[in-house]
Amino acid sequence: MTRKTVLILAFVLMVALPASAQQVRVNSNRTPLRAEPTTSSGRPTTPQTAAKKPTPSKNRWTDRAYLALGGTYQSGVPAFSEAFSFTEYLEQATITTDYPAQKGPAVDVGGAVRLWRNLALGVSVSLANRSTDGTVNGAIPHPFYFSAGRAISGSAALKRTESALHLHALWVIPAGRRILIAAGGGPSFISVKQSLVQSVSYSESYPYDTATFTSASVSQPSASAVGFGGSVEFGYYFTRTIGLGAVVRCSGAAVSFQSHNATLSVDAGGFEAGWGSGSGFLRGNPRTSQRNSRLLRSPSRNRAFAASTR
Repeated sequence: MTRKTVLILAFVLMVALPASAQQVRVNSNRTPLRAEPTTSSGRPTTPQTAAKKPTPSKNRWTDRAYLALGGTYQSGVPAFSEAFSFTEYLEQATITTDYPAQKGPAVDVGGAVRLWRNLALGVSVSLANRSTDGTVNGAIPHPFYFSAGRAISGSAALKRTESALHLHALWVIPAGRRILIAAGGGPSFISVKQSLVQSVSYSESYPYDTATFTSASVSQPSASAVGFGGSVEFGYYFTRTIGLGAVVRCSGAAVSFQSHNATLSVDAGGFEAGWGSGSGFLRGNPRTSQRNSRLLRSPSRNRAFAASTR
């Protein structure tokens, strides 16, 4: 064998050996190969991914209710007056009582229950007790002379108790994780118990040219009326169940008293505002959808969720 022949055989072996090493043995029974891994049932396996559920909107209120306890300051109702007459020494004596505007603090308790989405039914109860002095002025006829009235002047201790039940439809707006704002309106049921001057006492002595006011007799009738009001409430939560709040409310109604055989109409309600000192808010548990969304965001829980749905 010549040298040239040996070189040609060596070159052929160098090319053929690597090609034969890359060959794969195939079963003789002609079993088809799978293009991808499958389960025991023969179905291709795919990565298990949990279905995404829609998360609530940022402006969606998902709590069940809240409760508030605190106080407000009421601007009170406008001042009013009442005049009545009676016969004295064959003439008419006229007495006028001026009732000042009464404003001051009040106790307020309220809350709301979610009805649908951000719509809630709110109920608030307020109670106010106030005491003040009314001014009494009049003219008492002269016992000897006609048209010679003698002026008298004094004061009377007056009390006013006003309670109100506000039934409002509220739209609750979450502003972040810690703030709730609720605004709405509806009917207000207001009850008033008011002191009214019924008669006066005076003293006189000869020659009866003057008369002196001594006291006033008062009654305290009560009356109720239905009005309308609106409110805006604000709550800031330190924890999920405890926070501070503020409320601004305006309501109005007119109550009618029977006094001296006449009807006396008196305004009730008014503007009131309260801040969060001593107010506590109670919020409900999150909705199930929120708990599911937190579950699906956890990779370890996703695997358990996927296994449970097979």
